[in-house]
Amino acid sequence: MPDSQPTLMTRPMPWGGLQWREAGQGAPLVLLPGFMNSSFCFRRVMPLLARHYRVFALDLPGILGSAHLPGWHHDPQSVAAALEQWAGGSAGGNTSSGSLAQVTVVGVSWAGSFALAWARLAPQRVSKVVIAGGVSSFFHPSFRQSLLLRPWVLPWMVPVSARSPLWLRRHFLAQVWTDTHQLTKDVMKGYVASLRGRTAWRTAMAYARQYRREWLALRQQLSEIHQPVLALWGELDRVVPPQSGRQLAAALPNARFKLLPGTGHLMFEEQPALFAAEIERFVGGG
Repeated sequence: MPDSQPTLMTRPMPWGGLQWREAGQGAPLVLLPGFMNSSFCFRRVMPLLARHYRVFALDLPGILGSAHLPGWHHDPQSVAAALEQWAGGSAGGNTSSGSLAQVTVVGVSWAGSFALAWARLAPQRVSKVVIAGGVSSFFHPSFRQSLLLRPWVLPWMVPVSARSPLWLRRHFLAQVWTDTHQLTKDVMKGYVASLRGRTAWRTAMAYARQYRREWLALRQQLSEIHQPVLALWGELDRVVPPQSGRQLAAALPNARFKLLPGTGHLMFEEQPALFAAEIERFVGGG
């Protein structure tokens, strides 16, 4: 049985470097975390998936050990181009070489738009796509969500969140967690790590800059994405409502919508076995 424990890997890129955690053997499966999150969020589901796949859990550009993109352009098209460049080169870090072929990409939350943009850019490489509670132009942020994404809010919100006491971190994370008993001290520390960097606030601004316009532009291109797509949503998702997932699936040429009962936005955290089973069924052709 292949080693299912992740190894931290890095690869030099023209703009700096990209960091990821890798485990398992088999067909490549790339996991993309959500807004200002890191590969830490996949720590529970990754060993399960690594029993059958070669799993890459990325730290997206600007997060932890991954450098930001030139000009701080972190829109879906720019991130997709960076992912394609990474997958087309030495994808095994310092120990192996060669490109990744026939990749299944899993984009969660904010990274859903990156997964779709990559599928459109490189249909020869991205064979299947999973959008797990992903944002799109069908998602309409609440007033509070829109406020937190404002360019004049992020520069102070990110550092304040990074330095906040445990009780305040718990309060914020409880907004996206269904089972708050899982919010241990170590979990909260892991989620806030990606907010502690000196330029974390600028990274957040780069990802949120003109996001509505970027999502609308991608919406016009959905008809060009012909790969099988699974829109996977938690029944209790309070962050990105399931209805937006249904609309996204309906707008794609080859997609289906699946609702996971008893879980919310962070399906891979709260129900990792159920989440992994759905991924395996989809990748296997079910």
